[in-house]
Amino acid sequence: MAMVIKGNSLISIPDNRVDDYLARGYSIASEAGTVLKKAVPTDKAELQKLYTEQVAEIANLKNQLAGNNQPKQDKELEAVKKELAEMQENYDKLVKMYEELEEERDNLQAEVEKLKAPKKSTRAKKSE
Repeated sequence: MAMVIKGNSLISIPDNRVDDYLARGYSIASEAGTVLKKAVPTDKAELQKLYTEQVAEIANLKNQLAGNNQPKQDKELEAVKKELAEMQENYDKLVKMYEELEEERDNLQAEVEKLKAPKKSTRAKKSE
């Protein structure tokens, strides 16, 4: 058994009749009277009222989308571009520092090789 409600009346109906009652404008409800599935109204005045409200809401939402999103997206895009430029600048600095460090390393390795090389003796041997 299913429960349907319309206005103040809560009715218990067989499960196979639920679609018929929904078509008549009854909403499916729990035993406590809480609406579980709202039916489409059958009253012409109620339908016109709902239609007018929905059209107004759609127009309002379209205006919000047109007005709010574009500046917000532009601001976000500019912030991302600025961050990217800063990152690129930092990257370029790091590359330059890396190249300088590699050059310094090469110079130090050359000095180490010079120090490791056997020294040529400049002293003459004493003859006996």
